[in-house]
Amino acid sequence: MPNPNAGVVIPETILTRHLGGVVIDSAYKPKRTPLIDLAERVPGWKAVSGIMMLIEQGIGQCTLWTNRVPPKSIISSTVLESYDADQAK
Repeated sequence: MPNPNAGVVIPETILTRHLGGVVIDSAYKPKRTPLIDLAERVPGWKAVSGIMMLIEQGIGQCTLWTNRVPPKSIISSTVLESYDADQAK
């Protein structure tokens, strides 16, 4: 369902590549931006939200700085739980 409070309308024509693709939106508030919403509704397209991009960046930076791979599932679930709780306020 589109985010009615976003205030932005994105036409489906921007996602006309018949093979689909990946849409990455760096905005993380709201979680479901008009662009993410559109990509999730158009067949063949994969959407990556800003909060998921932020999590992946943090994991990548931690790996680079410490030379150790952090526990991705724990980090993801902890960040998303806190993020979702904050968004519910």
